[in-house]
Amino acid sequence: MTAPALTSATTVPAAAAVAKTGLLAKVVQVAVNVWTRIHNRRRVHDLLALDDYLLRDLGVARGDVFEALSNPLVNDPTAILAAAANQHRLGERARIRESLRSARLMDEAARRAAGPTSLAA
Repeated sequence: MTAPALTSATTVPAAAAVAKTGLLAKVVQVAVNVWTRIHNRRRVHDLLALDDYLLRDLGVARGDVFEALSNPLVNDPTAILAAAANQHRLGERARIRESLRSARLMDEAARRAAGPTSLAA
């Protein structure tokens, strides 16, 4: 016995079903993305109710929240806030590093100004 030959009539519905499934998956993904952005925008808007010191604990300023909300709806405000928090964190690290470097230089200058210390006192 030989296997029946596949005709284009039997492959076309299968290809159409795959295409519809692919299209449906894309539509669902777009809907999920839109819902996620709306949800994130509401959560970012809720941050405006917090005090400035609480926002500072989160690593953002009130202006960062306003900036994130002022972007178009297609942009995710949480990504913008995360980038702002990262910039603040990098700036704080640089400030601390510079402060430590200055303290080290001041200690060295104070030791040089004190002159050599004798160990046999």
